[in-house]
Amino acid sequence: MFNIVSKLRFIALFSLLFIMSACSDSDDFNPYVVTDVQVVSDKTTFPANDSQLLEATAIYSGGTTTDASSHNSIWTSNDESIAIVNAEGVVKGVSHGTTLINANYNGVIGSISITITEVLLVTIEVQPPVKNIPLGLHMKYQAVGIYSDNSKHILDHDSDIHWDSSDVSVATIDNETAIAKTLKVGETIITVAFQGIEGNATLYVTDEALVSLTISPVSDTSIPAGYPLSFTAEARYTDDSNIDVTDDVEWHTTEYTFLNTTDDQGTFLAIAPGNSDVTATLGLKTSNVIPVTVTHGILESVVIEAPKTSYANGYGDNLIANGSFSGDSQEDIAEADNVHWTSTDTSVGTISSDGYFKATGEGVTTITLNTDEGFSDTEDFTVTPAVPTGIHVVKPIDLFISPGENRQYFVRQLMSDDTEEVIDSPLVSWYLNDGIDANYNDSAYIDASGVVHNQLDSGEVGTLKLSVQAYINGISNQDETFSYIGAVKTLQTDNEETDEHLSFVGSLTYEDSRLVGMKYSVYTGYIEDGVSGPSGVKFSRLSHTLAENACKDLVYNKHVDYRLPTYDELAALWDKYAENSGIPYALYTEQNWSVGVPFWTSTPGEDTAEGDKTFQIFDLGTGIDKLPAVNTPYYVSCVRNNDFLE
Repeated sequence: MFNIVSKLRFIALFSLLFIMSACSDSDDFNPYVVTDVQVVSDKTTFPANDSQLLEATAIYSGGTTTDASSHNSIWTSNDESIAIVNAEGVVKGVSHGTTLINANYNGVIGSISITITEVLLVTIEVQPPVKNIPLGLHMKYQAVGIYSDNSKHILDHDSDIHWDSSDVSVATIDNETAIAKTLKVGETIITVAFQGIEGNATLYVTDEALVSLTISPVSDTSIPAGYPLSFTAEARYTDDSNIDVTDDVEWHTTEYTFLNTTDDQGTFLAIAPGNSDVTATLGLKTSNVIPVTVTHGILESVVIEAPKTSYANGYGDNLIANGSFSGDSQEDIAEADNVHWTSTDTSVGTISSDGYFKATGEGVTTITLNTDEGFSDTEDFTVTPAVPTGIHVVKPIDLFISPGENRQYFVRQLMSDDTEEVIDSPLVSWYLNDGIDANYNDSAYIDASGVVHNQLDSGEVGTLKLSVQAYINGISNQDETFSYIGAVKTLQTDNEETDEHLSFVGSLTYEDSRLVGMKYSVYTGYIEDGVSGPSGVKFSRLSHTLAENACKDLVYNKHVDYRLPTYDELAALWDKYAENSGIPYALYTEQNWSVGVPFWTSTPGEDTAEGDKTFQIFDLGTGIDKLPAVNTPYYVSCVRNNDFLE
């Protein structure tokens, strides 16, 4: 009520002053301007946690005053760690020290110095006040200070505390830990002193004998790595007393790599997944066994780790989800069932369930990792245009090239996005390699357009196997591509009456047979003597049935429609190339055909007395007719019909 009346008086005086100022033409002195604020208190020194009401008075220039207490002013403290003040001007001590409390009244501030003293220690309680323990055990004591403000504080960690035992022959007490060690049966007074105040407790050391020792886990004995597991130990004595001896026993673990002891009695730390047994001993007594299982650590965080964050289209990498677990262990959990990967734009990049990132189109995408435990991480990836990764030489269907023939090879450039494109020949550098010369161009060469030319003459023996190499901007084909340069010409005959043109493939060496895919060539062979064929070279011989199949399967000199020739067709071949030459074995000496063994024909002979079918054979070495044969292996020449002479 007083405050309201004062405010009304002030308003009336202020209004009168305003009217008087407006009516006056002079600059007379204004007696109603606040010039000072005075703050007072019944006590300016008091302990922490005590409170005190402050009052304030505003003084005007004319000498009059008004109440500035409570909500009339804005209250503040210069140091709230020492004292705080509320809106009503009530100040409360926080801690020892001196600070200013301020009252702001209409912009004018008044202050008062407040000193907070420490609360006074009145008494000390020692816990436990009375204790009976058997000889050999330890007793942990605690000092509790009771202060003038009725507050209680534990004094154990104050360096000025001093512990003592009245009979050190019965028990001693450590001044830092407040742990009493029993030495003999008897009674002693445990005393603590602090700031001139003492407290005490009575300790009785008995001669009771230990009967049993039991340990118990505080929580579940299955615990994740990195977490503590605590046990308690209880001893039973002959007087039927049960005493907590957690701090007195010696704790043991059977597997220190899985579960280890700590400095805190009865507390173990789980190290790594595994099993261990926990026991305790006191004197000669061993406790019961508690099996403990340490499980995998608990996930605490996860971070995406990528080899890089920019990829050409088509490229990719396995991302690492580096999970940090309790127990300070780390593990890549990218493929774990509790881990889930997503991409904000799968047209730019996809992410598999096991963390494989694949660039699929130009742009930027964000990869997010989420775990069932609520942890997550993100990483942005930039995808740039596809880049060349290699080249592939496209080979013709038939790699075997007869003398004077050629084959066209092409190059496809492989891109990182798995696309391919044919490269113009002018951009490609072509080479042939015989395993010794990386730029072979003797009996064969490859031109700038990728065409391989066979330059072998009839004097060569066997087939050259050449590797076809292509280079574009330093990139070469990694796949092995070959060209087989044959030494044996294909021979032609023509019949003007029937307008039939035939092309013959001569006898093949074992190696040539393998190169053209004649899988029957392994059955038998004939080694030429240098007269009818190249000395020491082994040529393929087949039975009639295998000879027919070999011609049907043959892919040679770009053609596949081969068959076994008739007797008349081989005779015509002899007539054209050998009959009139006057040179023995002319097909060998002039055409490089090996003719040391007669050749099969498809023309049937007379059946044998046993009813077996026979087929005629023809000797291209001498031109002499041979008797029909059944199962004897002979040379094979395959023939095909040509629309035009080759």
